[in-house]
Amino acid sequence: MLTLEVVQLAAASACVYLAYANTIRYGRLPLIIGGIGNLLLYYIMGYFVIILIRYSQGADVWTPMRGMDATQRLWLYIAYVPFLTWPLVLTGALFGYQERRKAQKHEIMTM
Repeated sequence: MLTLEVVQLAAASACVYLAYANTIRYGRLPLIIGGIGNLLLYYIMGYFVIILIRYSQGADVWTPMRGMDATQRLWLYIAYVPFLTWPLVLTGALFGYQERRKAQKHEIMTM
């Protein structure tokens, strides 16, 4: 779980870095890297959804909650629920970056 938290914090730092205007000088590179990462996150989310559907239908699939008490499940939810929102947050950050980049490029061209 600690590894997941470190990955989440690294991704959050990258998103915050994208939010600042000084990244405009990197051109399309943040969009390409962020897009690849975002596709990977959507793929992982799809895999989790498939496991959840199979588990809800009564299939015998492995889940991390087997054998956990309520406190352990609470910590599991605390660790994983923020992860479930990352693809949407990263998509928003990339669209914002793209729009800001377009606006700045348009501003430079009209001068």
